[in-house]
Amino acid sequence: MIRITCPNCQSKLNAKEDLIGQTRNCPKCQAPVLITAPESADGHGRDGVFPLNDVPTAEHAAVRDVEPLPRMESGPERLDRQHRYVVLDRAAVLAIWENNGQGWTVKTRAGYLPASRNQDKLPTEGHFILVELRLGATEDGFRMTGIMTWRLAERWALGALARGDDPILKKIEGPGSLSKDQKFALCQHIKEQFMREVWASVPEIHDYLLNTDYHSPGVDAVSGSK
Repeated sequence: MIRITCPNCQSKLNAKEDLIGQTRNCPKCQAPVLITAPESADGHGRDGVFPLNDVPTAEHAAVRDVEPLPRMESGPERLDRQHRYVVLDRAAVLAIWENNGQGWTVKTRAGYLPASRNQDKLPTEGHFILVELRLGATEDGFRMTGIMTWRLAERWALGALARGDDPILKKIEGPGSLSKDQKFALCQHIKEQFMREVWASVPEIHDYLLNTDYHSPGVDAVSGSK
């Protein structure tokens, strides 16, 4: 992985080494960006993977057109009713939201229960990441189109899940990123919650979840595509 700067908007972008010499559109301003080698390369920027049951096929793994999203300082004002949302701690899914009228639900041994009636099961402090699983209509049907993450306050943040859909957005402290364990947990959640064709046909999502980039806040398979 190498670091480049968009010459138009000055956004800092991550790019794969095998894209050196190629031009891609900046996911923020859409200006063309020539991907060049750094002055000093250590040869350790190539992506690695951690074992999962579902890994990209050779055909999918070869598609590396989408660059991670540039960092954003603030989160959304409201939850997008088309997307899904997940709250992770350091290694597991804690709560989920989808536009089904149930609001936020918290994961328990008995399954997912309404956060509004299970506040005692919400941790009061810890390392929490809010994940937006972006979904939309594409030429191939309804598909996952991107992932975005934000870092939540470490104390008293999750109590907001019990107060409605959007209050958790006030607890965002900045852009997030996913560790290896968090990517693994999110990948398992996606496989459990969505039909295979929703995510399996999007190689950019595979690449983001399976690589060793633990600093980028997300990936957009739409704005960064050819």
